Amino acid sequence: MNNETQQNKHIAIIAVAVFFIILIAWTGARLLWLSLESHFEITKIEWVEFTYWLIVKAILWIMPAIWMLKRCGKASEIFRIRSWRKTLSFGLGIGGALLVMSVGSRIITDNWSMPYNSLISFLGVVIIAPIFEEFLVRGAVLSSLKRKVTFIPANLLAALLFTLLHFPGWYFNGELITMLLNPLNGALAIFIIGFLCGLAAEKGESLFAAIIVHLLNNLF
Repeated sequence: MNNETQQNKHIAIIAVAVFFIILIAWTGARLLWLSLESHFEITKIEWVEFTYWLIVKAILWIMPAIWMLKRCGKASEIFRIRSWRKTLSFGLGIGGALLVMSVGSRIITDNWSMPYNSLISFLGVVIIAPIFEEFLVRGAVLSSLKRKVTFIPANLLAALLFTLLHFPGWYFNGELITMLLNPLNGALAIFIIGFLCGLAAEKGESLFAAIIVHLLNNLF
C-alpha cells in the first residue's frame, strides 16, 4: 500500500470517527437545551431557540466540516460550479421530483401540516438546515469517503450517516420508533433523500446542487 492510498484510508476513517463524535456532541447539545428549557423562561422565545441551534450547528457541524475538508484537500472545491446548467439541472430536477413526491405523500396520508409555522422556523428548516447539513455530510464527509472508495458506496455510507444525524432529534421528540417504522416520511425516506442529495452533488458537480435538492425537499 503506497503512501497516498494509506493517507486516503486515514482521511476516510477519520471522517467517520469525527462524524460520530459530532453525533455524540449533538446529543449533548439536545440534553443541554432540555436543561435550559426547564430552568429559563427565555428559552420559550422562538428567536432564542433559533439562535441557540444556529450557534450549536456552527460549532459542532461547520467547524469540524471545514477541518475535514482541509484534510482531504477539498476546502476550495466543494462550492465551485463547473457548469451552472448541470448544477441547476440536477438540483432542480431531483429536488423537483422530491417535491412532487412529498405532495403525493401528503395526499395519501391527508397530512397538510407544514414543517414550519413562522419566518424564523422557515429560515431554520428551509435555509439553514439544507446549507449546514449538506456542508457537513455531502461536503466534508462524502468528499473524505470518496478518497478511499468509489462514489456509490461512499454515497450510501454518507446517506446512512445523514440519517443517523436525525436520530437525536427524533428520540428527544419521542418520534424515534415512529420514524424508524414509517416508510413514507421516516428514516428510510431520509436515507433516500440523503443518497439523492449526494447524487445531485456528484452529477451536478457542485455542493449547490445538493443544497437545492435539500431545500426543495424541506420546502413542503
